[in-house]
Amino acid sequence: MKNKALAEKLQASSQMTKLGQAKIAEAQANGQWQQAQPPTAVIPEQVVELAARLQVSPRAYENFTNLSPFVQKTYTRAYFDAKTPTGRPKRLAWLMDRVERNLPPM
Repeated sequence: MKNKALAEKLQASSQMTKLGQAKIAEAQANGQWQQAQPPTAVIPEQVVELAARLQVSPRAYENFTNLSPFVQKTYTRAYFDAKTPTGRPKRLAWLMDRVERNLPPM
């Protein structure tokens, strides 16, 4: 939304570059321009599900349960926001590695 407003402001003041105009036209043509993507909310059941998946590694599970609720939600969002179901195992491997080493999400 914020980027759309900026793009519209630049267009209105004739400051939008040709490349920017082309990208907007492309997004409008493929539907991305109209498609709002609000941040996904993490529900408590998702945190519990992720914690259960981490139990295969006692160290990852313990570290995850000791994280602050905010960081647990951040990791949970990263896992569940995978674009495809096949992406989740990759995310889980990445996440487990980071949690085992007690690293922050990003």
